[in-house]
Amino acid sequence: MGADGKQDLLIDSEAIAFLRALEGENKALYKTAKSLYDKCRAAAPSFVRIRLVRSESGAVTAKEDIPYQRLSEFIHRDDVYRLVMQASRPAFLWAIKNGLWALSGKNEVKGRIAEYIDSYDPMARTPKNRTRDDPVAIKPSDINANKDLVHYENGTLNITTMKFSKAPIDRKLLSTIRVPCNYQPDIGFESAPVFKSYLNDLTYGDEGLIQLLLEVIGIALSNIPGHRMRKAVFMVGNADTGKTRFLLLLTKLLGEENVATIDLD
Repeated sequence: MGADGKQDLLIDSEAIAFLRALEGENKALYKTAKSLYDKCRAAAPSFVRIRLVRSESGAVTAKEDIPYQRLSEFIHRDDVYRLVMQASRPAFLWAIKNGLWALSGKNEVKGRIAEYIDSYDPMARTPKNRTRDDPVAIKPSDINANKDLVHYENGTLNITTMKFSKAPIDRKLLSTIRVPCNYQPDIGFESAPVFKSYLNDLTYGDEGLIQLLLEVIGIALSNIPGHRMRKAVFMVGNADTGKTRFLLLLTKLLGEENVATIDLD
């Protein structure tokens, strides 16, 4: 019996019924058939169905196939992807990557399903079990729903409690964003003289502007939607005074994949 135990009994119900009938008919043949079944079950993934067939000569052989529904259950148990239901636009599929959820195309999802089958037997792949599955449907608002958490390379910060956890990202959070740098709680603004000097030059020493820019960086790093601020920041000044450098700094902190720009011209 495989790792799923009772699930194997369900998927292999025909084989189990065959063995029970054989046990009362021919003990010796039953032992041989049971040994064959156990060997096949132990070697095959839990989404593979084992069937036992008796030939006209009386010999028992095992046949294996992949039921579509069982493969679907196996894939969802592993949290491979979700279908995002949207009213105004086509639905998108999201697949797990590097501990996070990320946008994936339909063909990529098909490929991921195929990987499960290929890991067992490339010859077992059919058009049906290669391309079909019933993804779990979620709403767009379910993605990145926890606004208290900021994920870094070395862990997660709760900006409400200011507690930092080094535990892996919980897949149930459906998080798609991770800041591509480490969180270092012991390093503050006063411990970064180069950065402090840059902001001082950028703002001509205006403490109020420095505080504002620090708040802008904090909001950008957080998971709080920018529209909640109901404000926009415009950086106006002479050329070569550090405005673009500030945007490049934000992009470096957030990661290019988490930044979008719009040309106002």
